[in-house]
Amino acid sequence: MFLIQNINIGSVGCITGNFSTAYSGSEWALEGLSRSAAYRGIRCNVIQPDWIEADLTAGMNSNPVMRKMQEHAMNTTVLLRRSGKAEEIANTAPILAGEESSFITGTDIFVDGGWSSAAAYLGNERSRRHRSPPRSPWPATRSNGAPTTSEGSS
Repeated sequence: MFLIQNINIGSVGCITGNFSTAYSGSEWALEGLSRSAAYRGIRCNVIQPDWIEADLTAGMNSNPVMRKMQEHAMNTTVLLRRSGKAEEIANTAPILAGEESSFITGTDIFVDGGWSSAAAYLGNERSRRHRSPPRSPWPATRSNGAPTTSEGSS
């Protein structure tokens, strides 16, 4: 039974490199600290949120260029196609603190609208929908293998 419990708040910046080496490094450090604590018998987990609507991000959202970039990111890389709310992060902590989750330790709980499970794939997929499909490098042929008339065969 764990006598001590710790819930840390990190960021999805821990699983990717991003705009700041220092930021990513600090997120990785929190990850290592939490896992090391769990190894030593402290029940310790990390809540990893993505972009959250809060006072800290309100200034960025008031800039029209930043707002457009954020909307594009949400639409192309987040399964739920929206940013999170502070309450959604806050509501995760009691779940981890409760006895019902007493067998969870040394792990991450991603509260990111599905970004961590799909961003690399979803961004490419949703971006392609807005462009023409790539052209095949192979000449067009009929089902019997003969060239189509658009190739100039007579």
